[in-house]
Amino acid sequence: MAPNCATDLSNRHSDGEFDLWTNVEIESVDLKAKRVTLKSGEQLQSIAIIIATGLRRRRLSIPGETEFAGRGVIGSGARDRDQFAGKDVCVIGGGDAAAENALLLAEVCPTVTLVHRGRKMRARREFTEALPTNHCVTVFPESIVHSNYWRRWVEAVEIERAGAIKPFQMAVQGVLIRIGFEPNTDFVRGQLELDERNYVIVGSQQETSVANVFAIGDVANPLAPTIAGAVGAGATAAKVIASRLVKQ
Repeated sequence: MAPNCATDLSNRHSDGEFDLWTNVEIESVDLKAKRVTLKSGEQLQSIAIIIATGLRRRRLSIPGETEFAGRGVIGSGARDRDQFAGKDVCVIGGGDAAAENALLLAEVCPTVTLVHRGRKMRARREFTEALPTNHCVTVFPESIVHSNYWRRWVEAVEIERAGAIKPFQMAVQGVLIRIGFEPNTDFVRGQLELDERNYVIVGSQQETSVANVFAIGDVANPLAPTIAGAVGAGATAAKVIASRLVKQ
């Protein structure tokens, strides 16, 4: 079930056994009633629901973060690094993705500034050991990026360092944000049990705290989000639902 899609109810397909709705936008979900209300006002009723809404990249919510995507806000160090060759860039984050992207960009950029909140990086040892040996990379721990400055393109970031009297501006032409992921569970919060990071809590049969509501894939697996795990969880949930239908 994906809560964010473009509305087009003409894309309903049926083979006599099940209906497939594509390009629709969900207005709300009532898990106890097993009812999904679409933006069009149409309601879909079921006996069971499987939540498989996955993750999204966390955002800093600073000015220019979304408006300047493609104009200085970098989507991927691997994909976009040729576009930023010869430019100074800032990478925000302290995990594997941030460190790996910083090292990739350092192959083509004169300076890469890596900014992260923690005292120590969370990245794997192979990355944390490589960063100090790369003369192009400067790491600012215990630091926060407050905003981007731009005209038609990103021109600078404002960085606040721990213990500093005031933030300072650093001229950069590219910013890449890698501060982790968060689950797409906004639309079900308050209706079932979530952990402290808002991942869905499930049992051994992938069932949530609400009867006949299941969750599979990344949205319910913060420790090992993999395709193989999602497929296995989906098969488990489907088998449990099928067995309950037979007993009815």
